[in-house]
Amino acid sequence: MKKFILTLSVASLFLLSCGTGASKQEAEEQQAKEVTKLDSLSEQIDQTKKSIEESTEELDELVNNL
Repeated sequence: MKKFILTLSVASLFLLSCGTGASKQEAEEQQAKEVTKLDSLSEQIDQTKKSIEESTEELDELVNNL
């Protein structure tokens, strides 16, 4: 997942550098927003993954008790 975020960050940086000539500061601000957004999405994915794993363990325990 972290490789995916890194790849997206690099891709967004590349696309921003080929943009319409926005100033460097604006490009950095946009990139910072993208990184923050991607980090937030990564955290949500990690939390969902953890929740799924916990539910799977609980289900396994219930099936074993049958």
